[in-house]
Amino acid sequence: AYQFTPDSGQCSEGYTMNILVYTSKEVTINPVSAMCMGSAAVILSGAPLGGVFSGPGVTGNHFDPSLVGPGNYIITYTVNDPSGWSNSATTEIIVNAAPTLIITNPTAGCDILSVDLTAAAVTQGSSENLILSYWTDASATTRMANPSEAGNGTYYIKAETAAGCSVIKPVVIDIKTSPVLTIHNPAPVCAGSTVDITLAAVTAGSTEGLSYTYWLNADATIPYTTPKEAIAGM
Repeated sequence: AYQFTPDSGQCSEGYTMNILVYTSKEVTINPVSAMCMGSAAVILSGAPLGGVFSGPGVTGNHFDPSLVGPGNYIITYTVNDPSGWSNSATTEIIVNAAPTLIITNPTAGCDILSVDLTAAAVTQGSSENLILSYWTDASATTRMANPSEAGNGTYYIKAETAAGCSVIKPVVIDIKTSPVLTIHNPAPVCAGSTVDITLAAVTAGSTEGLSYTYWLNADATIPYTTPKEAIAGM
C-alpha cells in the first residue's frame, strides 16, 4: 500500500492507494542439438509449463526441419501467467543440409575377380568433401572388409558430411561369366555341296540360351551372310 500526503499549502488531504506489482518468473527453453534435413521432428520443451512455442518450422510443441530447410532458426517460448506477468526465452536451432549421394553401378565385365567400389566413378556427381564408408547391410552396421576388391553382390555406401549428416544407398556388382562355346566341325561333304553351320549339332555342349552370329574373320568384323549354305573353308 502506498500513501499520498500533500505538501504544505496544497488543498488536499492524504489518500492511501493499493498498487499491485507482479514479479515475473524466469522462463527457459531447452536447447535443441543441430539437426539434419531428413531428421524426424523434435519435441520442444520449456519451463515453467503452460507456455507457447513460436517460430519457423514450429507446430504446437514440435519443430520439423522438413518445413523450413537448411538454415539457422530462432524459436521462442512465451509464458503468459494468469497472475498477470509475461516472459519469454529463445533458442537457436541449426538445420544442416543432407548430402547428395549419386551411385553409378560399376560395369563389371566378364570373368573378372573383383571391382573397386572406392573408384571415383562410382560416386561421381555426389556432394563434395564427403566421408565415404562401405557396408554389407542397409543399416551400415557391418563394414566391408575390402571395398576395393568387391565381388558379386549388393553393397551399401554411406556418405557423411562434416556436420554429421549422412545418407546410405545401395551399389550393385554383377560380374558376368563368359559363355562356353563348343564347336563341332560338320562332316565332310562333296564338292559343290553346302553345309548348314547354324544347326544345333555344330554348337552342341555350349552354354544354353546363347545367341549366335557368324563371321568370316577372327575379329568378327566381316559378317558371314549365308551360314545356312556354307561352302568349303567358309
